Amino acid sequence: MKKLAVLIIIGFIIAGCSQVKLGKPEIRSIENHWGGIHEDYSEVITNIKVYNPNPVPIPLKDVETKIYMNSIEMGHGSALKSEIAANTESTIELSTKIDNSKIPEWWVSHIKNGEKSTMLFEGDLVFDLKVTEFKYPIKLTRTVETNILSGFKLDKPEEIRFNGIKVRILSLDTRWGEVTKDYTEIIATAEIESNLKVMLEKISYTIEMNGIKVGEGESNILQEVGGKTKVEFITKIDNNKLTEWWISHLKNGERTEVRLNAKGIVSVHDEKEEITLIDQVIAFQTNFG
Repeated sequence: MKKLAVLIIIGFIIAGCSQVKLGKPEIRSIENHWGGIHEDYSEVITNIKVYNPNPVPIPLKDVETKIYMNSIEMGHGSALKSEIAANTESTIELSTKIDNSKIPEWWVSHIKNGEKSTMLFEGDLVFDLKVTEFKYPIKLTRTVETNILSGFKLDKPEEIRFNGIKVRILSLDTRWGEVTKDYTEIIATAEIESNLKVMLEKISYTIEMNGIKVGEGESNILQEVGGKTKVEFITKIDNNKLTEWWISHLKNGERTEVRLNAKGIVSVHDEKEEITLIDQVIAFQTNFG
């Protein structure tokens, strides 16, 4: 049957003055969605609807697809279905695999770009007519923006009492700090009020994304707090943990819950007390797929 189709096509082309001319396939729609999510890669399935006006099926000779996120090449792909039927609309299915090990690099670009990412899917479809070819470039872009830290704030002051001392956490602000290939800083500024002078000795913290611990640490502060005092401390996300987070993010419908917990140790008259500076969970959503 395939040999007969090829002969018919060749006949059309040789008989240049023939009343029957070969029509070009028409691409009618392109859409992406997530396929398999694995430890090593995340699959993007692309469905391309193509109308073939000809009385013979047309094979797909070659496909080259690539995905970029903020101009970083994340993966490449190929066709899963390689022929469009005669006189009808067919769906060509492409599979493009994102290399999950590149997620930390993308994350750095996303934060440095003001939490904005552009995903670019592009490639070429080459239809084989044996004696000639039809080549179609395809391109699909999507822009995703987040505002992850905006949810970390105090709705009302938090108060801690111990041994006649009253400590209040009045406000909390967060912002991105230094971003490197290895870590991402979150700088937090807390305004603390105390009715007596106390010494804030150290602050410990954990950061979780979808239950995955992506950062933890401890820093010595040694700052006196009396009246209203602003205290700044730095937490760090370990970018190497973000591949595991990415998998959870996709499996959770592109939704992530971020928990930031920070505790301080204050001392007065050789007595120490642990106070919670922040313990909040916020959520953010993306729509890459």
